[in-house]
Amino acid sequence: MDKEKHDITFPTKDGVFNMRVGAIILRDDKVLMVKNNRDSYYYSVGGRVKLQETLEEAIIRECFEETKVHFEVDRLV
Repeated sequence: MDKEKHDITFPTKDGVFNMRVGAIILRDDKVLMVKNNRDSYYYSVGGRVKLQETLEEAIIRECFEETKVHFEVDRLV
């Protein structure tokens, strides 16, 4: 099984569970938020965790995918 292709997602009795991470990126007392063309709201950088991926690996990957910037994790909360 290729971990790059399989998100941690499974059905539950109430819907679907998606294991996700989100980043709080701070600089100069500002918080980075992103937006897309489909939705009218802003959100933090993040996304689904893949099988056999640590939370730190997932957030670094998601941040790079969305910003093309390599971030370091200060702490997980």
